[in-house]
Amino acid sequence: PLPAKSIQHGCGKQGAHSYYITGSWSAWNFQMMVPVAHDDGMYEATFRMSARGYEEFQIVRDRDMTQVIHPAEARTTDATVPVRGPDNMGSGKHWLVSGAEFE
Repeated sequence: PLPAKSIQHGCGKQGAHSYYITGSWSAWNFQMMVPVAHDDGMYEATFRMSARGYEEFQIVRDRDMTQVIHPAEARTTDATVPVRGPDNMGSGKHWLVSGAEFE
């Protein structure tokens, strides 16, 4: 199998909420993020890059689109851009990741 992109997010105490990644590779469907072993409050998800070589995503708490975790700017690749949410102000504000096709 080819390697996949991995996204991690620190979300506080595990068990209180569930976290989902939603992105362009899945037509914005929810994909459950899983807790990282031995790292309380950290969640991760993996996905494969499409042929276009970039994908956009947000994180959603409890499958509730009024609880979106998103960057403060649209389509950002800049790790210094502040993270916002969970709130309902993330429309059009996605992280952008790039990589080789099917990475």
